Amino acid sequence: MRVFIAISPPEETKDSIGNLIVDLKKEFPQVNWVDSEKLHLTLAFLGMLAEEKVNTLKSTLRDTTPKFKPFDLELTDISYFYKKHDESIIYLDVVDKSGELKNFFRSLRRALLKRDIFLPERIDPHITIGRVKRVRYTHIVKDTLVEITRRKISRVGNFRVSSINIYHSMFSKSENSSNYRLLQSSPLLETDTDL
Repeated sequence: MRVFIAISPPEETKDSIGNLIVDLKKEFPQVNWVDSEKLHLTLAFLGMLAEEKVNTLKSTLRDTTPKFKPFDLELTDISYFYKKHDESIIYLDVVDKSGELKNFFRSLRRALLKRDIFLPERIDPHITIGRVKRVRYTHIVKDTLVEITRRKISRVGNFRVSSINIYHSMFSKSENSSNYRLLQSSPLLETDTDL
């Protein structure tokens, strides 16, 4: 099955991002905007894994998350990845001021490497909010992306990460989009000060 490791923002953060998307959708209807319920921060897309590897991934994540306390991430700006020959991605930048996301990812990567599951060396934390299909006149796509990134997102702010999830990704040809099913949610260490 196709799997990825991700952080799901809390509902109030998804709602805030959803409100931003509603506003952007009015002005930029040509963009394929992400449904707020599907918003997530991907840490690693692992692609197709056999069931045995998925079980190893689950147990390794379960063993790693209790070693880390919940931490905060900040959403700062709208940005984009421009791709001339594919869909361009519109996303919200995620800032890891404490460095805890980076530390967690490094620890998980080392633990999985010992079990022959490979993650990239680094992450580029972001939350995808929209996609622009490639068109014949690429300047139209670029102009749209530049105009969208001029928007301010001050109302979205920070969110607390209290768990790390594993999802099964299924592409739906009829909807021309991916659907996700939660396979496991592994909580970070809760302390008295976190409650």
